[in-house]
Amino acid sequence: MFRKADSERETAFKGASYPSIIEAEPHMHRKNRALLEEKSAQVISIIKNTLVAIVVKPTIRKLHLLFGTIQLILVVIAAFRKIKGLRKNQSYFFRACADNEKNT
Repeated sequence: MFRKADSERETAFKGASYPSIIEAEPHMHRKNRALLEEKSAQVISIIKNTLVAIVVKPTIRKLHLLFGTIQLILVVIAAFRKIKGLRKNQSYFFRACADNEKNT
């Protein structure tokens, strides 16, 4: 009965990311095996969180900075276009005023 449960448990862990730790001691007591599984899961979680902190978060910050910079550049370009458009409109306005003065 216990051997069947152990063999089922071993087959369940063959697809896990840490089978060598579990299969290292096939005759390990169930309580010890459960502790080992819990500790190895904690270690894997710590490693995963560390990798996320090292790789993913700075990448997100860099992307945020990049998109912020792109947005700032687009705002500056739009402002220059607006100023350029205002200058053109002013010149048209002054030409129209000059034409009106000539006609009167």
